Amino acid sequence: MRQVNFVIIFIFCLAFALFSIENTELGIIHLIPGVEVQAPISIELLIALGLGGVLAWLFSVWTHLERLIWSGQKVRQKMFAFRN
Repeated sequence: MRQVNFVIIFIFCLAFALFSIENTELGIIHLIPGVEVQAPISIELLIALGLGGVLAWLFSVWTHLERLIWSGQKVRQKMFAFRN
């Protein structure tokens, strides 16, 4: 399964690199009223993908921690019921 994930990620990164080579025009990002940033479209996409990846990772960590806490509570309930 890890090899399949690696191939998919590699193909995605290769496609992004080829897309970046072709899109070097400047784009404007309006952050808040009165504040705007100019950067190449490829850099803007790279930042957006990076932020999306970080947010997806944080969400997966959060759900994993919730599962650990939930399973720990279940184990404690079963142990308490077993003692009584």
